[in-house]
Amino acid sequence: MRKILLLIIFLNLSFAKIFDFYYENKANSAYFDGDFKKAAKSYAKIDSQKAKYNEGVSLYRDGNYTGAIEKFKEVEAEELKFEKLYNLGNSYAKLEEIDKAIENYEKALKIKNDEDAKFNLELLKKQKNKKEQKNDKKEQKNDTKDNENSKDDKNMNQKNQDSKDSNSDNQKKNEEEKDQNHQPNKHKTQSDDENLNNQKSDNNGSKQKEQNFKYDKEKAINELEQKRWQNILQKRDIGTFIVPLKNSKEKNENLKPW
Repeated sequence: MRKILLLIIFLNLSFAKIFDFYYENKANSAYFDGDFKKAAKSYAKIDSQKAKYNEGVSLYRDGNYTGAIEKFKEVEAEELKFEKLYNLGNSYAKLEEIDKAIENYEKALKIKNDEDAKFNLELLKKQKNKKEQKNDKKEQKNDTKDNENSKDDKNMNQKNQDSKDSNSDNQKKNEEEKDQNHQPNKHKTQSDDENLNNQKSDNNGSKQKEQNFKYDKEKAINELEQKRWQNILQKRDIGTFIVPLKNSKEKNENLKPW
């Protein structure tokens, strides 16, 4: 009975190795042919840490950065820790989650002093600093605008109060004089008020147009810089390399990125 059980276990292991070998060859062929979806599906059928890592690389190459992140997080092998963290940084960078990307690059550099990781980290830090500076400037402009609006409101309230006092004085004079020139003077006052309101409206419209123009200009500059940064990162599509599933005499650091 024991012999039969051992034979069954041996056969299962043999079949598992055969299937792993089959899916490994299928995955590798698909990867090098550029069919990354097919490669990821084949790697997913192999139960090993390296296969999980290679599945994550294939998903990354296919542009599925969220799926790649999920798969890289499942990799627990110590010998793949640097590659895992580095590629997590790449994936988060592609999704423009800069803080998470920086965090993973920094963790990767604690394991290995890698030039590509340092370059990407510095690139993202510069991008983050630019965004923070722009946000600070924007907040300062908003504060200045609020102060100006507050001053305008105070001036308007003061003018309204002065106008109210003036109208009250005019009303008293008109009641005392009771002459026929009262109506024309009233029309003149109303006309002056309308002209003043129209002038304020034109000034406000002019200020609004100027602010909208500045906002559109800054927005266009921000979008241009963002595209430029993204293009640099896109061209530096490095570090996402597959690893051989079988044990090799070569160390991981000797592997070349595909």
